[in-house]
Amino acid sequence: MSLNQQQQRSLLPLWSLVIDHDYEASPTVCVDRQHYKQLKQEIDTLREQLKIRHLSKFGLQQFASSPEDIRFYTRFPSYMHLMAFWSLIESATSKMIRVTSRARKACTMSTVTESRMTRPIKLLPIDDKFLFLTYLSTSCTQRELSHGFNIHSTTVGHIIVT
Repeated sequence: MSLNQQQQRSLLPLWSLVIDHDYEASPTVCVDRQHYKQLKQEIDTLREQLKIRHLSKFGLQQFASSPEDIRFYTRFPSYMHLMAFWSLIESATSKMIRVTSRARKACTMSTVTESRMTRPIKLLPIDDKFLFLTYLSTSCTQRELSHGFNIHSTTVGHIIVT
């Protein structure tokens, strides 16, 4: 008898222990409804958290509850101080002329300002300022900021210049 036949013969008892199960054969499935509802609710909650995590980028709201992080990224002593500053400059942000390659070309021909309605919004205005303050206080490169804020490095450059 060859070695291969001996191996097959030694495996034969193992195969006889395996019971083939047909999952479609059973028309009813026993489920603990309460446990099912709890698990479904947990899955829905986790999906919502995952959506929020994917939507949330590196931004001010991520660090709002940490004075140390606010101080590190903006050099403001607290979130409250930063928001007081923001309340002073917020109205002026809608009147800012954004520096883009398209705006530079338009400026040579005429005076054109891009409003929030005519430009694609990459970040909220407050996150624009947070990016700029982070750039000043941490000396991060534009590439690092583009990865953190999940925007193109050219957009980071435009925000910094603006």
